Amino acid sequence: MTTVSSSTLSVPTPIATGADSVTTSNTKAADGALNLLLQDSTFLQSLGSQSSTWVPPTQPQVLSTLWGLINTSGSSQLTKSAVQQAVIAEGGSTSAGDALWKQLSPDNKDSINAGDFATNTYLTTAVTANLTSIQDAVNTQRQQSAGTAGLSNSVLDLFAGGGSGSVLDMFV
Repeated sequence: MTTVSSSTLSVPTPIATGADSVTTSNTKAADGALNLLLQDSTFLQSLGSQSSTWVPPTQPQVLSTLWGLINTSGSSQLTKSAVQQAVIAEGGSTSAGDALWKQLSPDNKDSINAGDFATNTYLTTAVTANLTSIQDAVNTQRQQSAGTAGLSNSVLDLFAGGGSGSVLDMFV
């Protein structure tokens, strides 16, 4: 599977020394946690079902799907615990989940709503910077799924195999 490399996350990270180096470290940990979530196969499959090769996933679709991946309870609020659980489920650590939460809720609120999530500067910057990589990963996932299911990659493949060109040829 194509992955969104943590080194490609282009969230502006200031060069820091002393006490500011903790902020830089937290941002890198948040980048890693977000990267894990963006690589989730369910996330990529969901984006694939909302888009096509010709109309790739958009930033709002990525943010909405990411919200759904993290907010498994379906509530109108996202909590630190939900972020931690999502990151841990993808192989990350509690501290990585904490770092991501600090980016999602800079005021350290108990929860954030979907509007705050969708307009969060850190998140929108990271998704925008990585949108092409996410789109490529979705297309790769789509192609792999089609290949393993024995399906054609395009409608034009119906005409290439010497069949009659009918959609019914797929079922013969």
